[in-house]
Amino acid sequence: MAAAISAVPGVGEVRLSPIGGTVGPGGPGWLSILFAVHLPPGLPRPLDHVLDLVSSWLRDRLDGIDLQRGRVPGAWCPGFSDLALAGRKLVGVGFKLRREEALARAVICVRAPTAEELAVLNSCHLTFGEGVTASSLTSLAEALRRPGLTREVSMQLLGIPAPPAGMILG
Repeated sequence: MAAAISAVPGVGEVRLSPIGGTVGPGGPGWLSILFAVHLPPGLPRPLDHVLDLVSSWLRDRLDGIDLQRGRVPGAWCPGFSDLALAGRKLVGVGFKLRREEALARAVICVRAPTAEELAVLNSCHLTFGEGVTASSLTSLAEALRRPGLTREVSMQLLGIPAPPAGMILG
């Protein structure tokens, strides 16, 4: 799949992720957050537990914004772990489970993709499944009514410390 996506015109570097799939959207309009979660022994439905924690964490930092869980057709990488506002995907969460721990990668749409970015995202998704439509997506900028919101300001709003000097956000 990574080779097919790399061949799509307009795609930059494709980096593989060991957490929840192979690739996901990136660039200045997207923010990825990694969560490490301890799983108590015998916890039923650990993915639901982790998704609840991620959703609660976001809701607490976004003034109680109402995130719904479930697959959003026409969104990027649609799956059971989509977090949406009014039926439009804002966050995608991928997982890696181990016996007593989980890693969850939340990919948040910071600003609506431009027409060109959406066309590239759609082309990537058509290599392995259904396409992506603008009407299936929302962004933090739209949800918070903050046009021009950047990834760096989004990090501040979410209480995420700035990366150390010399570290590049990817």
